[in-house]
Amino acid sequence: MRNSSIQSLRGICAIVVFLSHSLCMFKSTFVTYLMESPMHLFFDGKCAVYIFFAISGIYYYKKERLQRKTYLNGILKKCIKIYPPYIITLLLAVLLINYTPCTNYNPALFTEWSNSFWHQKINIEELIRQGSILLPRNPDLILPPSWYLTVEVRMFLLMPIVVFIFNYTSWWSLILLLLLSLVVDVSIILTLGFFSIAAFFMKLMSDIHKIEMVFSLYKFPLLLIGLILLNIENVLDIQNSVTAYLMMLGAITIVGVCYANKNLISSNLLVKLGNISYEFYLIHFIVLLSLKPYFTNPYSYILICFIVSLGLSGGIKYVCNGILKCMTFKNNLYV
Repeated sequence: MRNSSIQSLRGICAIVVFLSHSLCMFKSTFVTYLMESPMHLFFDGKCAVYIFFAISGIYYYKKERLQRKTYLNGILKKCIKIYPPYIITLLLAVLLINYTPCTNYNPALFTEWSNSFWHQKINIEELIRQGSILLPRNPDLILPPSWYLTVEVRMFLLMPIVVFIFNYTSWWSLILLLLLSLVVDVSIILTLGFFSIAAFFMKLMSDIHKIEMVFSLYKFPLLLIGLILLNIENVLDIQNSVTAYLMMLGAITIVGVCYANKNLISSNLLVKLGNISYEFYLIHFIVLLSLKPYFTNPYSYILICFIVSLGLSGGIKYVCNGILKCMTFKNNLYV
């Protein structure tokens, strides 16, 4: 049974990412003021992505010895979860870019960032490159938020092996990985550090039950600490590997509180949004870009885009679930 608080947290983060993107579409002095105020934390998509990293990372920890069949099944499950919604969304975006007047809007109403997308037609070669996720590509050409999928695919290929190595040798090896990521400026090493810390946190929760008790008893102080750490780059106005790790620790703290308090956030609406958060993450940016020609008021634009994104997310989820029900796996593979 899924953790209601974790699913609700997914839903909250999906809303934060949507607000982060939608508020930055139109030119607005009010939005500029919001982004420069302490309120910006509630519209900071980067903070939400760190929480998504933490949620993914904790579930990579496994006590069992990694076996070839288990590893390959895990990859298959992840591919079935990630690729069908992505391909559907990608094809929809290409159709909109190539065959609709979605770029015929007044650029003076929109921000420079908003005007930087969807300027060229997409050919088959580019579509294949984007669809692969792992091939070198520019996500901004079709689906800008899909940069996140490159991280996820790399991690579901690498993290089971990394966790196996840590289990087989020693989790003290994690310190070497963290030090390496601070010295070597390679994004994949830093990301491995993020996910490995989250997996190590889950190991501690599993091995030392008092830790889960602490996160259950002191949930509100820990949530506050988590939010402060998550906001550390904005508070200090510094961006480097150290502040990135502090943000990740903040995200893990928040996720840990939700994991230990399964009904802390138990809104049915948020849980349902959490269940379609991946599809919503993919589709919302397409909706924001494709509806720009039809709005001059930013507030009605944001509201309609949110509603349309919800509807399309549910539709994509329904279609993908229907496809999965038509597929039979010999080993009773469940996603």
